Amino acid sequence: MSYRSDEFENKKNRFSDEELRGLISQRIKKLSSKHLCELMRFIEPLYEKDILEPYLLGNEMPNPDSQEYAFLKLASKYKGNIIRTLFLKEDISRYNFQSFVEKYQLQEITTGSYIYPNSTIDAPFMFQQKYSKATIALESALYYYGYSDVIPKETIMYMPRTYNLKQIHFGEYSLVEVKDITTSETRQQLKIFYPDNDPILLMKNVKATIKQSTQMSLENGLPILITPLEQTLVDIVKPQFSVEEEVKVQAYKQYIEKNQKMLPKLQHRASIDGVLNKVNYYLERRLY
Repeated sequence: MSYRSDEFENKKNRFSDEELRGLISQRIKKLSSKHLCELMRFIEPLYEKDILEPYLLGNEMPNPDSQEYAFLKLASKYKGNIIRTLFLKEDISRYNFQSFVEKYQLQEITTGSYIYPNSTIDAPFMFQQKYSKATIALESALYYYGYSDVIPKETIMYMPRTYNLKQIHFGEYSLVEVKDITTSETRQQLKIFYPDNDPILLMKNVKATIKQSTQMSLENGLPILITPLEQTLVDIVKPQFSVEEEVKVQAYKQYIEKNQKMLPKLQHRASIDGVLNKVNYYLERRLY
């Protein structure tokens, strides 16, 4: 279906958003490079105004060349989760950052971490920004990879074995609660509670260092660090982590169906970690 400009003008108020996007998509496919550049110059200010509007105070848009404008773009990028260290890396001065925190009435969650009014705290994102060695692992990692349909009641993360979890603290006036749930000297664990979030279960990895992690984006676009898929599959068969049998079987079944060519990589990883026999047990259950 095509529309002349006068016909479009008469009918534009009757189009749904979906219909308008379809029409625009049709037109864009036929535009020259020159006209596409002109269109981008026209659209970009409208686009940025729409995505920045939820973070504005009133309707006045700051100068696009200002640090305040850059602050608002970062606020939009991180969905209102404001992390001072991230913003300072983008050349926003400490003085301006603090003035914007006050101007936009941001709530302090922990030292250096804030949330916009009407925005949702993302606990895994905020925690990993404060403790960069924390990695989402085990059942939580499987869920993010789509290898488990069991929605975790808590986000499982671990730190390197050499890390002293007693160093985890947020300050006297923090809104985050830390609870030590350690049951033995070798199984030190913490539960960390951010407001309006499922708890984070923090434990030590069996390794002294965590050499690899994969960056993924959550549904809301925020980045998280997660153990690589093959390492996760190796970890879930280690007896110290007590992962339910059904979860392990489902994860290995999906991996075999989707990644036949990657089985040697998985087995190599298992051999390095000393659990090749355990991994082969789950592979053979699905292969034969």
